[in-house]
Amino acid sequence: MKLKRILVCVDSSAESLARIETAFNIAGAGGAVVTAILPIHIEIPAIPTSTMHGGWYMGEKIISKSREQAMQSAMMIEEACMLLAEEYQQELKWQQKEGDVALIVSEEGRYHDLLILGKPDPAHTSPSYRNSLNSILVESGTECLVMPDAAPGFRNIAKTVLVAWDGSRESAEAVKGAMHFLDQANEICILTAYKGEDDKKAMEQMNQKIRDFMSEHGVETSPMLIQQEGLSSGKSILKQVGDINADLIVMGAYGHSRFREIILGGATRYILQHANVPVLFAH
Repeated sequence: MKLKRILVCVDSSAESLARIETAFNIAGAGGAVVTAILPIHIEIPAIPTSTMHGGWYMGEKIISKSREQAMQSAMMIEEACMLLAEEYQQELKWQQKEGDVALIVSEEGRYHDLLILGKPDPAHTSPSYRNSLNSILVESGTECLVMPDAAPGFRNIAKTVLVAWDGSRESAEAVKGAMHFLDQANEICILTAYKGEDDKKAMEQMNQKIRDFMSEHGVETSPMLIQQEGLSSGKSILKQVGDINADLIVMGAYGHSRFREIILGGATRYILQHANVPVLFAH
């Protein structure tokens, strides 16, 4: 499927411009419309006062000052993004909305073919965005390309792609949503892990079935079956990424319940924290 609408989530970090650049490169000559969206979450500090006044309260002046600062920052971010658009001679649509970050980005993402997000960084990313990313992946209903700071130069063509395939609905959505990238890749490896010899044959058959599906869509792939020995799913995936020097990962997000992912530390969570290449997620 051709990409017609790309939405880029931006913030005050320098990496936002790299995400806009990525969107322009992906849009290429295909004519996809690129929109930058800035979710504005007003950080309201609590002010201690005497118990006579209720203990804690939020002063109107503080709220007003926080909003003023947020709007000034928004103007600077928009200006920087528009200057980049001029440099690329590309049209860039702009949206900014105040409110809950996850809700704003997820709702708007549903009207786009691809949503480009930044990898959360405790040193630079706002807490409101870091706390919202998981919800966006689950609630947006859109393919999400998460860009790490280490890969600002990601271009239109990913030469080597690793697809993490476990037969789940989420991984199927990821493969179908990644066709724009897979069509142009030089090498695509379909990674399936098995726990022991008892399920190796079943996993081989499952790997072959998705490869047959992709072949019928003109995408040729090679199998990669590994025995998961002592490593978590996330670590296994990143080890193979390093072994084949992949520049894009395609995988489903949160195939198990969010509660289980949080408690046990699932592949999605691990990849989000540790991947140094772009990851195309689908839920």
